[in-house]
Amino acid sequence: MEEARKIIATLAADHRVEFIVRSVAHTNRLEWDLEDLCQEVYCILLGYPADKIVDLWETGCMGFFLVRIITNQLRSRTSRFYYTYKRFQALCRSLDGLDFKDPAANG
Repeated sequence: MEEARKIIATLAADHRVEFIVRSVAHTNRLEWDLEDLCQEVYCILLGYPADKIVDLWETGCMGFFLVRIITNQLRSRTSRFYYTYKRFQALCRSLDGLDFKDPAANG
């Protein structure tokens, strides 16, 4: 268990999940979506059995595993990410009829 947590901490320190998320989700998603997706991925990793995390790390399959988690979270209508973030965003409508834009980005 301790070894699995160290592996996940290493992934977080190296920002590997964030790098893969940006690579996989290169579409024009809002930045907060990507941050939320990264948090979901870390929660999923923390919920996985420790022996599987260690095995994925030792066999060099962790990168592929992360890509699959991220892809599934982005594409699936039954994923936690979809129900927590994407579905909510799709149901929201702006009061002025415009899509959400970060006011800080407009100057």
